[in-house]
Amino acid sequence: MAKFQDCKFRGTTVVLDGNEYLHCEFYQCKIVVTRGNFSLRESSFDSCSFEFGGEAANIRNLVMGLLGQPPSQPKSSNAEATNHG
Repeated sequence: MAKFQDCKFRGTTVVLDGNEYLHCEFYQCKIVVTRGNFSLRESSFDSCSFEFGGEAANIRNLVMGLLGQPPSQPKSSNAEATNHG
């Protein structure tokens, strides 16, 4: 697992799978998740889009269904991610 600490990602595609992120900032990035095997702590997202595929899409759709929301993909988020992994 590659480790990224105190990194700033800007306007790029980032595949989270297989990596560890600590204190990272993601700005106007395309965030891709297909498996969900990553660690994400004390990191933030600003104006990013998210793409879920494979196993990660199945879990996302399950959670969205449990929340009573349609399983369509979100277009962007300004949410801060903490202690995921």
